[in-house]
Amino acid sequence: MIKMNPYGLSPLTAIIMDNGYVLSDIKVTIVPKPNGQTISYNVNSKMAKTYMVEFLFLDFILLI
Repeated sequence: MIKMNPYGLSPLTAIIMDNGYVLSDIKVTIVPKPNGQTISYNVNSKMAKTYMVEFLFLDFILLI
């Protein structure tokens, strides 16, 4: 489950709740507006609990 803007202070933040599952084979995909470029990359399992996406824009959708 993903909680967008969990504290109501920063609309570009999200918390990923793993519900006790082990996160592995994580791939982040940022889908742009029409005529934009898709950005996609993998996240190391060890970094999953502390990983921060450093660039998100209001016009993009984060798919995990």
